[in-house]
Amino acid sequence: MKRELRPILATLAAAAALVLVVLALRPGTTEVVMQPTVEVPPPGTVGPDGEPVAMVISTHRSQETSFFGFIRGDSHYFVAVQFYAPPSCAGTIASGSTWPTGSSACVTDVGIEGTVSGTGTTPTGEAIVVVDVEVSEGCYSVVRGGDWWPLTTDECG
Repeated sequence: MKRELRPILATLAAAAALVLVVLALRPGTTEVVMQPTVEVPPPGTVGPDGEPVAMVISTHRSQETSFFGFIRGDSHYFVAVQFYAPPSCAGTIASGSTWPTGSSACVTDVGIEGTVSGTGTTPTGEAIVVVDVEVSEGCYSVVRGGDWWPLTTDECG
């Protein structure tokens, strides 16, 4: 009877070890969504510094991996900023692409670099662009939905 159980127990132990390895290497992400929803001013609006509208609409933090809820690796902090681009830009960008695009169709006066995480079109035809910008932990802790971008605080400077 004992000899018959050994292969079964070995198989169960190997399966349990495989499950632990998969759980240990699984990436973990935490997202904090700003509430209530941020209303971005219409195209053509300028911010307090006279620059075109660029507004923080959400933030999120991600960790590279987690092991049973314990964080391993560095945390990365992101701010999602929405702004408008010329109508000709609408068909040339997609989520996941790098901003600025380098395309003359997408030139704006908004000084921002990051990854495009959302796109759309306004009723008047302008391209809506959302870019995720990686920021420091200090900047992440002071930025709020509805803030004009870029922030001029010491933490985000």
